Amino acid sequence: MQNKNYNTVKRRLSIVTIVTIVTGILGILSILEVARGVRFHESNIQHLALTSRLKDKVDSLHSHSTKDINEVRQLLEQIRIEPAACLNSMNDVLVVGLKMLGTIGIRDICKEDLRQLDMATAYLKRYEMNVLDWDSFILEFDKITTVLHQHSLDFRPPVSRTLNFLLLVAGIMILLKAFTVTLVSMYSSRSIMRHFNSLLGMENQLRVKNDELNLSINELELQKTELEVAQQLAEHNSLHDSLTELPNRRYLENTISSYLNDDKELAIYHIGIDGLKQINDTKGHNAGDHVLCHTATELKRISDEKHFISRVGGDEFVVVQLLESDSSHYKSIEQFAAFLVDTLGKPISYRGFSSRMSVSVGIAVRDRITGLDMDYSSMLINADLALYRSKTNGRNGYAFYDAKLHAEMAGKKEIADQIQSGLTRSEFIPYFQPQFASGSFQLTGVEALVRWQHPTRGTVFPDEFLPVAEEMGVIGEIDQQVFEKAFEYFESWQSMGIKVPRLSVNVSYKRLTDQSLLNQLEKFDIGKGQLSFEILETTLLDNTDNASRVILESLTEMGIELELDDFGSGHASILALLELKPDRFKIDRQLISNMHESASQKALVRSIIDIGKSLDLEVIAEGIECIEHAKMLEEMGCNMLQGYYFSKPISNEHFIEFVTQKKWLDAA
Repeated sequence: MQNKNYNTVKRRLSIVTIVTIVTGILGILSILEVARGVRFHESNIQHLALTSRLKDKVDSLHSHSTKDINEVRQLLEQIRIEPAACLNSMNDVLVVGLKMLGTIGIRDICKEDLRQLDMATAYLKRYEMNVLDWDSFILEFDKITTVLHQHSLDFRPPVSRTLNFLLLVAGIMILLKAFTVTLVSMYSSRSIMRHFNSLLGMENQLRVKNDELNLSINELELQKTELEVAQQLAEHNSLHDSLTELPNRRYLENTISSYLNDDKELAIYHIGIDGLKQINDTKGHNAGDHVLCHTATELKRISDEKHFISRVGGDEFVVVQLLESDSSHYKSIEQFAAFLVDTLGKPISYRGFSSRMSVSVGIAVRDRITGLDMDYSSMLINADLALYRSKTNGRNGYAFYDAKLHAEMAGKKEIADQIQSGLTRSEFIPYFQPQFASGSFQLTGVEALVRWQHPTRGTVFPDEFLPVAEEMGVIGEIDQQVFEKAFEYFESWQSMGIKVPRLSVNVSYKRLTDQSLLNQLEKFDIGKGQLSFEILETTLLDNTDNASRVILESLTEMGIELELDDFGSGHASILALLELKPDRFKIDRQLISNMHESASQKALVRSIIDIGKSLDLEVIAEGIECIEHAKMLEEMGCNMLQGYYFSKPISNEHFIEFVTQKKWLDAA
């Protein structure tokens, strides 16, 4: 609409101009023809200026660069316009008019100008084609520019006469135009004003649109501000714990790294709340959250500018303390640790109930171990290890990461590296301890026990490496290695004519929950009742889920029997028997050891055997160390016996010798 109004106004104004021109043409047609020639004289002033520039350009040429040649070519083209236009506009009327003004020779001059320009163009092309050298080109070109410039000067007298005549014609034309414009303006003024009013309305609309645009800009600025606030909030959330609003582990690591880069001495207190899981289980997670928030509040209260406090997850907090440069700060570190244990260990109240609290603290100091340069990651790890020591020492206390703990960790790392190498070299082998029927002492089976055939230390017993292997998460791999070798030996015994009814193998929970276990067992030719898996009852009751139960059921379908190991040492043994329904269970050796000297212990063992009978389960007694044990258990109705009295765990070679010579009969 706006463009339409502008076009209308423009069209109205054009009408005024057109009418004025037509009126002048109708009034002085002959004078207009003369004026067409006069216009060429006017333009000759431009022609004169261009030829002057061309002459100056040619006179000033000192090089023949592409830029200079292009400028000369452009000037030639500009000069050509005026004489060419002059010749195109020549007609009989114009020739008569030029004769009246005494300027008829201009046509010949225009032709000569065009000829000179053609020559200049030709010289320019010949130079560019290397037909004409630079000096010859300049010489010829200078002649042409001189001729063109002189022609321009020759036009000046006729131009003056023509301009004087033009003033007279212009005066007449001005009067005619003024009269015509007045008439047309009166005719079109109302329409023009109407359209101008419309334009004013459009201006108001544009002003409204502009206000709306400004409002949109303000809204965008507001959204930008909100986005910046959201980004700041997201950054804050990424560096802080949502529950306690304390800095989180990421913030903590950045801070410690910054301190260490500035070469500052630090003490890191890793704080663990003892028994938070029990609070969550007994009083609900809201109570646990209350404990965490209370701990955070207390840490803020007792800390100052030298401390940086963070929550690193779960029930754990970390306090970083900046230390003085002298070496007298260890006493203050211990005092602050004791203060933390005392302050955070006070009972707290939640909904009218008082909860007993205690905390354990692990401390790592950068220069605690001489020569040990620790980065932020190792400092946090060391503080965590010290916290673990504090918890194992009885909780509600503190412990330092020191040279002793460092050596212990280094020893564990060395063992871990050797375990990894031992797995690669298949150094974990089975030792075998036979099992016998009570009373007849017939061989009923054998238990495979893991040993590490170390290349330098010889035979290493499980208690030296299994805890580390458990932490490494390689128990399943060790179980697999021992099982494969044990079953290989078991099959070789059968081929040698050594009849061993059953092979019992210990299986960790990790291996029991391995989904590939069943596929691995399918590779072996296992007869029904030939293989038995020994499983700790406490492990199963604490960890058994639907997946592991499915695996247990599949093992039973494959003809693999289950034994519950160390029965009587757990907290819910009868529940284990009822829930898992094993084929047999083994009485823990600790219950057997003093049975012949303790009437109460003997009664307890009898009760356990009676439970097995009532559930129609076989019972194996471990730890038989004397003939009295064997006789008492036979009398109680125990099914099978196993222990040092018959044989210690022995290698494959010794087991073959033991069975073929029936050495256990000597003991029996």
